[in-house]
Amino acid sequence: MSAGKVIGVAVILLLGWQQQVLVRYYASYVANVSTIVQTYTEMESFRGSLSSYIQDNGGQPPVDLGTWLNKNFSNPAKPDLGIDFFGNPYQLDYESIDWRTRHVVAIRSCGIDGHCITDDDLTVPLK
Repeated sequence: MSAGKVIGVAVILLLGWQQQVLVRYYASYVANVSTIVQTYTEMESFRGSLSSYIQDNGGQPPVDLGTWLNKNFSNPAKPDLGIDFFGNPYQLDYESIDWRTRHVVAIRSCGIDGHCITDDDLTVPLK
């Protein structure tokens, strides 16, 4: 039996079911540290240009964020910059001032689980 299996069995026996879920949750972060750092770093690199674009266009974001990112940035190692390192498209977060206006406030990666507005999302504020 491998060391990983022994540790897994020990966790199951010692911690019980609820703690196992918590351990798995945090283990997914540990296993994905590199991907999290790459995604966050890439989003940070988009921040200034995206903020300037929105400001220069009267508060309007690009119609297609992925196309805009691919047009304005390049990375030979990653052909589609509209997709985060988890394989999901980047999103824009909006804040509503009232029912008529929305302002872009952040760029978002939906994170490890691929679902937005969950605990594992990564966001980088634009301002």
